[in-house]
Amino acid sequence: QKGLVIHVNPETREQEICVEYVSPPEACAEEDPVILFKSGVLENNKLYVCTQTEVVIYTIPQFQQIGYVSLPSFNDLHHVRPTPDGNLLIANTGLDMVMEVTLDGRVVREWGALPGDPWSRFSKEIDYRKGIRNKPHLSHPNHVFYINNDVWTTRFQQKDAICLSQPGRRLAIDIERPHDGIVDRDFVYFTTVNA
Repeated sequence: QKGLVIHVNPETREQEICVEYVSPPEACAEEDPVILFKSGVLENNKLYVCTQTEVVIYTIPQFQQIGYVSLPSFNDLHHVRPTPDGNLLIANTGLDMVMEVTLDGRVVREWGALPGDPWSRFSKEIDYRKGIRNKPHLSHPNHVFYINNDVWTTRFQQKDAICLSQPGRRLAIDIERPHDGIVDRDFVYFTTVNA
């Protein structure tokens, strides 16, 4: 019931807890809240990380919290990264969408991970941070990344990654269901899971 960031020295096996994070009551379920850190990115001495319902930004190496965003539409977030212009790109897995949000919480853009309006299955009147479970996800976008200037997301159920900024472009990952990806020069490395 805490988000932890732990520094581990692989040679000595020493461990140091750098962050112990608990979500505030307004950003999680009242009963049995799920509080943990999911995937993020380290960029320009800042750690961008998400919980189920929040984005938290820390300076590195001090681990001072310098940013926070939580919106009622956040549900089962899986990944966050900064955009080139300083916004946040968020895999909102619970609502089968990817969002671009400013650091002060203004929604800039929403992309559905499936064809059609991403809000056709969900209501903008519901606070999805309050323990609402939307499983099974029809797409389960869980990682966002850039190839050049284009926005991409992995889709767990479809075993692929799709380009959101230029619809129709697709990377098949037929070996299994993707869950993370790392862009390194001319390659994208994906991890996959079978459950």
